[in-house]
Amino acid sequence: MGHSCSQCTCHAPTLSVGDDEQYDEFLASLVSTFQRRTSGAKALFRTNAGALFKSFLAALPEERRQHYTCHACSSFVQRFGSLVVVNDDGSRMPAIWDSEVAPNFFRASDVVPSMRAKTLGKTG
Repeated sequence: MGHSCSQCTCHAPTLSVGDDEQYDEFLASLVSTFQRRTSGAKALFRTNAGALFKSFLAALPEERRQHYTCHACSSFVQRFGSLVVVNDDGSRMPAIWDSEVAPNFFRASDVVPSMRAKTLGKTG
């Protein structure tokens, strides 16, 4: 579940320190959430969540959208964003979207909450 954004334009070198919204921490939170939620999971499925990357960008502040518009980010969100774990009781939980561990920018900008809802089919 890797992401090689270091070679794309979404993290342009012209950004000053602190302008990356804690991207490395965000990626680490996605990976740790995936590992935690799939450890011992009985079922992992892809939902029909629709245009996830479009929703991802729409949840970002308008002035930051271009920063995250790249093939690597798009591929990552489309490939892993709609994965859900099915619990023993039949409930579904997004495999990577967890507001409790995501850096503040991605919680406050509504990225993680909106992606969680879209993955679970709770939005249009």
